[in-house]
Amino acid sequence: MTGHSLPNADRTAPGARSRRWSPAFLIALGLALAVLPTGCGDDDDDDNGSNSETLNSELQGLGDFAQDVATSAPAQVLSSPQVESLFSQIGISLGVSRSQGRMVPIDFDALTKPEAAIHAGPALATKGSIFGTYERDALSKTAPFPGWVFVNSTPADGFVFHFSADDDIVILEGSNQRHLSGELRFLHVTYQVVGIDNVLTSVLLELVVDPIPVPVVHIPFTGVLPKGGSTEYSRAEFGDVSQPSNLTNCYFGTLAFDFLHDETNSADIVTTLLAVDTTQDPDYVLLLDLDQLNVTKEIPEEINIRFGFGHSNDPTDPALEVVADFTHIVYDPKTQETTASVAGTISHHDRSLATFAGSTDLVQLDVDVTGDGQVTEEDVCADIDITFTDTGDTQNLCVALQGLAASLPFLPDGAGGSLRFGPLAF
Repeated sequence: MTGHSLPNADRTAPGARSRRWSPAFLIALGLALAVLPTGCGDDDDDDNGSNSETLNSELQGLGDFAQDVATSAPAQVLSSPQVESLFSQIGISLGVSRSQGRMVPIDFDALTKPEAAIHAGPALATKGSIFGTYERDALSKTAPFPGWVFVNSTPADGFVFHFSADDDIVILEGSNQRHLSGELRFLHVTYQVVGIDNVLTSVLLELVVDPIPVPVVHIPFTGVLPKGGSTEYSRAEFGDVSQPSNLTNCYFGTLAFDFLHDETNSADIVTTLLAVDTTQDPDYVLLLDLDQLNVTKEIPEEINIRFGFGHSNDPTDPALEVVADFTHIVYDPKTQETTASVAGTISHHDRSLATFAGSTDLVQLDVDVTGDGQVTEEDVCADIDITFTDTGDTQNLCVALQGLAASLPFLPDGAGGSLRFGPLAF
């Protein structure tokens, strides 16, 4: 990540956001295990096709990259019921999504917008005596971690959950199951008590899979709560955005990343991400700068997005880049829907591919964009037209993206007000 300065990284942001377009953040992440696929090829540097072909190829490549990871070993481990239960007990949400609509395995949404259900129990926050090492025992029903038994009091400020090859942590390799051994670690754990809730404010998450000698997952998390008793973070950070060149600071398998969502400034909300997978040639890069400006009554006056992805030797200059502005944002309390005007540009390296503009209001199409072979009331899309610069052709977004727009729109997705872009939702 050398050379990248995360813009506005020192800006901060505030409290509750029931309707703010918060980063329900899903990041395509990989793991360096021999059993995993190698990922996307380097076909996104080919500018010989039409602009439409180039755009669809890049978007398909991004989806393929995420889909490969969604079935990878780390995604399978973190989505296992045993591990999901541990995350819930400790108060951290790191769910793995199998949804075709969401595409990306790792979901940080509950960390940036936590619900009471994921907050830790009182014993975890007030007593250090339960910190220590636990072994897998599926038959154990003892508290605080059913399915695990206490072994010793090391570490003194965290939890280590050890599992052996004869336990039930498995991954699928084709039609076969592979039993894993290793450790899931929650280190340097701190909580903040807010009323009856105990909210996780700091943890280092690590996953060790034998026989790999170093952790295959290493994610430090820091959350800041606003004053006034809110249990929603005003600032949530993975890694350290002040050290964007440190590829060992925060990583999930082959993907090193730094992420910050900051609401401590009462007017503007800032979200930044830089992620680099250096095992691909060239590197695969994800980059996001999102600013929600002049937020009043939880609705921003304007949203500016710069989102890039693809293969690149320069992590600050991904292959494909989208710049978009959302304006005239209106929330309707009767329908609980948010609408906005949108305009933006799409470029591939130094080549302008397209412009787009319109509204996030849904319109009925006379084209089968759902792929079911007929035109029905399901064939709707945002009222956004995209114009390709090489041909001048203008089409509705969903028509132009050849069916990909069902999971790749530049608009609220109708499920919690998230914005989706490729395999990222925020």
